[in-house]
Amino acid sequence: MIKTTCSFENCKCSIITIKDENSDMITEFATDMFNALQLMQQREEDLTNSEFFITKDVWDFDNIGVSKDIPSEILEQDNLNKFVFKYADDQYKIDRCLKYLICADCDRGPIGVVCEVSTVDGGNHKQTLHLISLRSVKCIKT
Repeated sequence: MIKTTCSFENCKCSIITIKDENSDMITEFATDMFNALQLMQQREEDLTNSEFFITKDVWDFDNIGVSKDIPSEILEQDNLNKFVFKYADDQYKIDRCLKYLICADCDRGPIGVVCEVSTVDGGNHKQTLHLISLRSVKCIKT
């Protein structure tokens, strides 16, 4: 089990607990995703890849805030399509990022994004997913 908390010293708010049976919902993206999404990067243990925990339901979080809309000029459609990932036995691509995820207690972040995604095989299966950056939070294995 991995317990994630806000990475700021004075906060330590619980963000989400990732149970062992949900560890397959952790996926890696190239580090340029951080630059494209303008995410906070606290941890520097691995500078080549970036892990994200993916969940469909905002209620899976212990504590999370959702911020303003992501400006369209930050994320161009062409840049997003290159971020392909596996989730629930399908390959998905990011179609659009909607909002940033932030710490609910201290309002710092962004530590993740809410995105509309579709399958790469023609986009038949569309859904909204919450991607939390494990590099932007403190992770404690229990």
